Amino acid sequence: MKKTESYGFSVLLILCLFASPSSATKLHVAVASNFLATAEQLAPEFKSYSDDDLLVSSGSTGMLFAQINQGAPYDVMMAADTSTPQKLMSSGLASDAFTYATGQLVLLANQKSSGACQDILFAGDLRHLAIANPKLAPYGLAAKQYLEAIGWWQSNQNKLVMGENVAQAMQMAVSENATAGLVAASVLIHHIPSTTQCTWTPPIGSYAPIEQAMVLLSRSDQQQAYQRFKTFLQTAPARKIIEANGYLISADNSGRTE
Repeated sequence: MKKTESYGFSVLLILCLFASPSSATKLHVAVASNFLATAEQLAPEFKSYSDDDLLVSSGSTGMLFAQINQGAPYDVMMAADTSTPQKLMSSGLASDAFTYATGQLVLLANQKSSGACQDILFAGDLRHLAIANPKLAPYGLAAKQYLEAIGWWQSNQNKLVMGENVAQAMQMAVSENATAGLVAASVLIHHIPSTTQCTWTPPIGSYAPIEQAMVLLSRSDQQQAYQRFKTFLQTAPARKIIEANGYLISADNSGRTE
């Protein structure tokens, strides 16, 4: 009798060990490079809010789009635009788009001109201007739109150097391999300019709004975790983190793009 009871307890213990995995859900998010630092700050807050783990992978929006089309195992894409999520939805690869932030361009110049910081763009000693590739990165497209608006783009192609994403463009500027860079406020906000550097924010209306949307990918089985994440992004703590990283958020934060 004692042997039977002992055997029954052992089986029950084994079943409990195998039948009680952690209840935490892992949400694998493909994040545009400009939002990487912000996503990493949001992850522990989201864990406290929902007990879900946020797994973050990063790259240019264009690169992530290509990976998703090739079957990359992400649950969510957080793009640096709204058009890429719309493309994914149109092809049946995603749904439930939500605009989570609006980005801003900032100019970082490695030498101060005698006038305003933006005067460096037309200075004779501007050797190279770093931007993200407009074909891959929405911040690169915004930079191109701004440079076209001020009449710079058309006659200064030889001065452009491009990174695959805005983080690479930022690195070119910070390392002084470029005289200046047009980058995202979010990647510049934690950089303290030296005494020989200056920064300037182009007017919002000088380029198309950089609205950033996320979508749930159709291959994912984490629909409920996605809904929790979407709700979390509308909370005061999440909004505070996003805004502290240089983004704008609409007053109602409705976020709907459909």
